[in-house]
Amino acid sequence: MSKSDRKKKLPLNKALIQKLLFPYGMKLIDAHPVKAGIENSSSFVSTAKGKFVLRVYRQTNKTPAWIKRELDFMSFMNERGIPIPKVFLNNRYGTINIYKKDEKIWRYILIERAPGRHLKGTDHNLVPQLAYCQAVLHKSSVQFAKKYQTPGNFIEGPLNYFVSEMANANKSKISKSQFWTRVKVITNEIIKEMEGDLGRLKKLPHGLVHLDYDSDNILVTKNKIEGIIDFDDLSHLPFVVDLANTLWWWAWTNRNKNPEKVIKRYLDYYRRERPLSKNELSFLTLFMRLRNIAVGIVFGVKREKNISSVAANKVIEFDKVIKSLKLIQAEPS
Repeated sequence: MSKSDRKKKLPLNKALIQKLLFPYGMKLIDAHPVKAGIENSSSFVSTAKGKFVLRVYRQTNKTPAWIKRELDFMSFMNERGIPIPKVFLNNRYGTINIYKKDEKIWRYILIERAPGRHLKGTDHNLVPQLAYCQAVLHKSSVQFAKKYQTPGNFIEGPLNYFVSEMANANKSKISKSQFWTRVKVITNEIIKEMEGDLGRLKKLPHGLVHLDYDSDNILVTKNKIEGIIDFDDLSHLPFVVDLANTLWWWAWTNRNKNPEKVIKRYLDYYRRERPLSKNELSFLTLFMRLRNIAVGIVFGVKREKNISSVAANKVIEFDKVIKSLKLIQAEPS
């Protein structure tokens, strides 16, 4: 995150947290910051009424309506059996609170704290549950989409954003790195393929998706998913983009073993609940490549992250692994 973005986050301390808990009629016992996540200010809080997560949204262009849609989506999925923590109601039976300071406004919520630890790439025993839940999220998102207007640029918008981020990176000091020429070759391939296939891309099934369905955003115990959290990046995109992001994470965390075996197993369980069309399958590797280069290098520039040549070359070499994947196959019986 850039220095300007950090200024948009509200620093939390115990005195302020106690003040923020006032609309809930709670007295703070203890609190400590949530280390995972970069978008918002979050803290684990313990009260006599239980343990919660206090999230203060940073000052961005996210409107109250956008935040409400995120919370409505979480509740909608929770009602369908997806393990998503509930949003706690304040004394006025609302979910979104306002804190004002120095003519600035922050909005915040209180969420149930799910038990467990963060998902690891070695948790292969949880693949059936994880794939099933993601497939249900995508199927149910179609129903939820009837509650709001579908954006007309759900393909062009994200594509233009990526092109813009690449243009910014080309102006930064990272463009002087030895590996940058190879990065540009990969990104140009991805952009060219997407621009040439806009017609087919627009025909992909789409709806609201998590985008970070992995790692820090999934809490698990030994044999169970305890909570799917952090819907802050909730976006209207093709479901296969969200699936590709998840598959990339499984492949990357198992890159020194047999990544293709892991992601094919995940795909098999996903497709038992939500079959994929040949059109969706044909774009999986493209979106995995996009995720790989974006998360591994391009978006790191925006966050002012130092990217070493060693780290960059690992990402670049992994692009070759993704391109070699053969994921189009018959539907599972």
